Amino acid sequence: MKQYFPGEARAIDRYIAAVQSSNRAAGFYYAEKAVPELVSRIAGGLMRAPFLRWAKRTTAEVLRDLTSNQGLIGVLTGQWGDCGLPPGQSSFVIHATIAEHYFDGGSYPVGGAASIAAAIVPAIERNGGRVITSAEVANILIDGEKAIGVKMAGGREFLAPVIISDADAANTFFRLLPGEMACLSSLRDGLRSIPVSVAHLGLYVGIKATDADLGLNGTNLWIYPSLDHDANVARFANDIDSPFASLYICVFRRCGWSIPARCEWSFRPCE
Repeated sequence: MKQYFPGEARAIDRYIAAVQSSNRAAGFYYAEKAVPELVSRIAGGLMRAPFLRWAKRTTAEVLRDLTSNQGLIGVLTGQWGDCGLPPGQSSFVIHATIAEHYFDGGSYPVGGAASIAAAIVPAIERNGGRVITSAEVANILIDGEKAIGVKMAGGREFLAPVIISDADAANTFFRLLPGEMACLSSLRDGLRSIPVSVAHLGLYVGIKATDADLGLNGTNLWIYPSLDHDANVARFANDIDSPFASLYICVFRRCGWSIPARCEWSFRPCE
């Protein structure tokens, strides 16, 4: 990066330090959620404070304190699509979590993401668990104010002492839980005040050509109309016929679903 921006070496060093500082602070923030209640009452504020100082600032605000080079800011925030909000709207702690994750390169499992689940299933079943796929949950079963299980669309019921939903907050509290639960009224009111998030479209395309034919080298591409990400998003929100605010291209090699263990990133405006 310093070769691309030779006059910004100090800013780049400060950026890396900020990312690492934010992530160190995150460790104490999340640890506070797991410590005994007495420890949390005594030290919780101190454990949360460093993280919250980063969390309350947008990515753009932190970057503008480090450099006035808009090109560098555009490149350093080029992975904003991974969190779904452009730098002017995203919390810096989310950006920092994603950015440092890629400092040593990215990787992808041979066989695709489904291979992760396939590797976990035997361990779950060995310990008495069951994994059910292609099965729709109709609703969460409630006893009083406690979740006790789930009812499937086909009528089957599964009971458990702890129920965890990853169907997002809106689906969980508006669709899967009974509407008449008074204890959820304030939570539901809060959820209604949260604006909807942006959507994305994923397209898998098979091409009968070699990497050499296509000029590809295994590099993932983030492609934008310009490096002003917030302006790109605002422009597209106002005019869907304008260029997409963000395009991401990841190259998978043939039918083996493998890409190099180390992914490098490149950023360039659309041509």
